[in-house]
Amino acid sequence: MMFSNMTLYLVYALNLDSFYYGVIILQASDVLYMPVWQKTSTKIGKMRSFVLGLLLFIPILVSLFFLPANNVIVAFVFCHLVGAALGCIHLLPWTLLPDVIDDYIVRTKLRNDALFYSFFQSFMKISNGVGLGLSTLVLSFTGYETGACQQPDSVGLTMRVLVSAVPICLILVSLIFLWLFPITEARSEENNDILTRRRAYRERHRSSSVYAL
Repeated sequence: MMFSNMTLYLVYALNLDSFYYGVIILQASDVLYMPVWQKTSTKIGKMRSFVLGLLLFIPILVSLFFLPANNVIVAFVFCHLVGAALGCIHLLPWTLLPDVIDDYIVRTKLRNDALFYSFFQSFMKISNGVGLGLSTLVLSFTGYETGACQQPDSVGLTMRVLVSAVPICLILVSLIFLWLFPITEARSEENNDILTRRRAYRERHRSSSVYAL
């Protein structure tokens, strides 16, 4: 959703003819910064890295609302910054999911990995679809016409809101849920130890059974 909104933002809010370069920078930064966030998560923990990425994203989003039009260099710099922050958002939730699955296994002694991953992936697709639909609906109220070469000034203002204020609100809600997230780093390590001992016990039991035969 952010990619499509950023494209319209570059075109109608910043009036950039070379918007496709900004989109390339955005997507490239997203991919290139994933190893950086992965390294950060190993240093300070997954949860702290995720919160750090979201907090750093907020001032970037605030700046998007005030960026001047027709300034290619500034626009491309912020495309790079937005892509770097999106690398955190696209990577770290997936690294937290195994911790949730491990905690579920420890508590229930059942493995439903496929169920967790399928629900997570489905929710991501549904949320992207709903977000795109709502963005399109809001743009239609501001006079946006699909395929038109010229759009009213209200479209540019709306895109500034959609790429700044709306994501900031969603981030603030996400931070509340992260604060309530019960699986800390210590609990994750404890779950890993429990599962390791269980696997070791099963291996010893299996080996004993083989020798008995």
